[in-house]
Amino acid sequence: MNEKNIKELKERILEESAVNVGFSYNVMAEIVKLEPMYLMDIMAAAGEHLTFRANQGDFAFFANMFVTEAVAAMDYEDFSKIAKYFFGYRMTEEEILAEPIEITRANYQEFQEKAKELHELKYYVPDLQERISKHTYSLKKNENEAVAYDPINKHIAVIEPNSFIEPHLDLEPLLISDYESRKSNEEVLIDYLVDYQPELFEKAVEGKYDESEMSYKDYWLELIEEDKTKALESINNVLEPLDKEVYSYIGHGYCQGDVWELFYLKDKQEDTRNIDDYLEHTVTAYFRGSLVDVTIYDENDEYVESFYCDHELLWNEKAAEKYINEELYEGTASFVDIKTAYLIESSDIEITKEDIEEILRMTIEERESYLSEGKEKHI
Repeated sequence: MNEKNIKELKERILEESAVNVGFSYNVMAEIVKLEPMYLMDIMAAAGEHLTFRANQGDFAFFANMFVTEAVAAMDYEDFSKIAKYFFGYRMTEEEILAEPIEITRANYQEFQEKAKELHELKYYVPDLQERISKHTYSLKKNENEAVAYDPINKHIAVIEPNSFIEPHLDLEPLLISDYESRKSNEEVLIDYLVDYQPELFEKAVEGKYDESEMSYKDYWLELIEEDKTKALESINNVLEPLDKEVYSYIGHGYCQGDVWELFYLKDKQEDTRNIDDYLEHTVTAYFRGSLVDVTIYDENDEYVESFYCDHELLWNEKAAEKYINEELYEGTASFVDIKTAYLIESSDIEITKEDIEEILRMTIEERESYLSEGKEKHI
């Protein structure tokens, strides 16, 4: 590639992030070998976030941020040395000829695997097990997991935990907690409230502090740091004429000490069930690293759409089918768990949507009996 194209590739990485351009994980080692001091630039720009992702074992997010920040710190000369590790890079004929090819056992296995993939593309066999393997294996088992199958439309739902997920918490106007802020939760809350209703919160504490020593905002912050429960009571008394209140929710991670207090501005009479669901299965799930991507593939294994959800909601056989059918597709889909999918595909029954509705009401054992005996025996 010429200089112009290499610079354009770098700009794309900075605009879209490395994961959206595509890269080989080998580039991380090359960055450190090229210039160890880039580690300082990376940690200065994103050290706190990288540490959190490392503790959560979220390698995909960690790698994306590591590589993107490294590219941002590089000049043209250094970037041109690692550009070949990005998917947008096109090698020249000279580079291809100069690239040494070492035939190892790993190479041989990779060549075999690639040949197998080409064969599958040319001679498509609509076999469920083969399709699932395609999404969950490469040379070895990856972390992807097929969790549900729609036998009517031949769609497969696959959890892809290493996908980059951004739930855009900053776009939720009622969520007060800011995970990326260096301020305490209490500071974030007071900042939010004095921006939301400055006159109301100033008037509520008028005459209660020395204006020559502090602002009304400082006074509120002092109150909440001294006694959070009492301060939240006072805050909600101020919000009462607006029929609003600050709702507090405690989210937990998987490690000792992983606890997050989340604040949310709600209508006073609003039921908290949907709020709890959002704070637990989107916000807390994002913080603790259990938010995963569920991708739907059609019968030709082409991408249809994807959703993010809390992996905890999909941790047993019937939970996945229920969540995908009811929450993601609002009752319009016909997904069953993978065990049931194998039973359906191996039977000689022509399944209808009505059959699926009946099957979904059965236990796993009842499904096995129903499908192995044939539905005509149950009519």
